[in-house]
Amino acid sequence: MAAALLFSVMMIIAISQDFLWFLFGLLIALILLVVTLGCIGWSIAKRRGWRSAALAVLILTATLPMMRLVQSAWDWSSVAIWSLSHEQEIASASGKDAIVTGWSDRGWAGGSTFSYVIADRLDDSRSTDGAERWRKRLKLVCPVSASQRIWRGLYLIETTDCPFDGIAFLE
Repeated sequence: MAAALLFSVMMIIAISQDFLWFLFGLLIALILLVVTLGCIGWSIAKRRGWRSAALAVLILTATLPMMRLVQSAWDWSSVAIWSLSHEQEIASASGKDAIVTGWSDRGWAGGSTFSYVIADRLDDSRSTDGAERWRKRLKLVCPVSASQRIWRGLYLIETTDCPFDGIAFLE
């Protein structure tokens, strides 16, 4: 059980975008821990056996990867909502390879992640390899570590420990 809790905290720290996300993830992990311990206690008290307890631990462990999916949905919806009030910036970058805006810069001691909203004229940045081809066309130095498609030609990409020069961030 201690290993599952430690794994939970490590997952929360790994996927945290900022301190608010970290606190939210910690709250969710604590709620899951209380529910799991309650299920284990109930299964022991009702003599349901360890099968119910194992199911509770499985639910706790399986819920954590779902937090990563929630973060991806959050990123996508944030950029989509932002784009509604920034149509001119997106239109000016449309049809060419460009960085539309710096999205966020976050990190912990020893590592930082920088996110950018980009326009890709070839609509090829669905994968990290495609985003790398986009980066090379713009002759940018920092390698792309992740890419997420927002819609045709518009992506959210990340670099690790290497910001693109001269790009201001929204946060």
